[in-house]
Parts: sequence; C-alpha cells; structure tokens
Amino acid sequence: MNWKENWRQIENKYQKAYALWMQFDSPEAKICVTYRDLYDFFDKQGIYVAITTLLKPHTDDSTRFFEWDIDIEYETFMDYELYNTRQEAEEAAFLQAFEILEEKLK
Repeated sequence: MNWKENWRQIENKYQKAYALWMQFDSPEAKICVTYRDLYDFFDKQGIYVAITTLLKPHTDDSTRFFEWDIDIEYETFMDYELYNTRQEAEEAAFLQAFEILEEKLK
C-alpha cells in the first residue's frame, strides 16, 4: 500500500483522527509528510510509536527484521508480525496509531 492510498483510507475510516492531523501543521506539510511528522504528531497525542530491529528468531541467519509497538499511558499494543524493512513496519504502526487515536477521540 502506498501513502496516497493510506491517506484515503485514513480520511474515510478515521475521520476524527484525520481532522486532528489536518490541524496539526500547515496544510503545505500534508503534501510531503514524513515519518518524523507522524512521530511528532502522535507524541503530542500521547501515543508513542516505536520500531525495533531484531534478528530472525531461532535461526543463525543474520538478517534483520523490524517490528513495532505503541505505548499509551499504561497500555502497550504490539504487532508480532516481522517486517522486512523499517518503512513497512512504520507504515503498519502509523495505520494502527490512527485507529487507536480514532477510538481515543470517540
């Protein structure tokens, strides 16, 4: 999935969270959003996204994989899927973060 598709999904599925995102920074920033912008946005909402790198479990393979977790106050959300790239893990994490924020705003 690319971010153009992601933004359409976020705008349609997580309307309150998307509206808050649109207020976060200048409209020009929405055109060239970076992951750094998303980290900062969710930090301000009290939703902390972390990406961790790890070796493939239970093998001698030195290939690195990535996973994410999200901390909110005293609760942690984790995805046990391993991603091949940091960018794939970040994309999945931020989509989950928008879902969490939408629930928080209800």
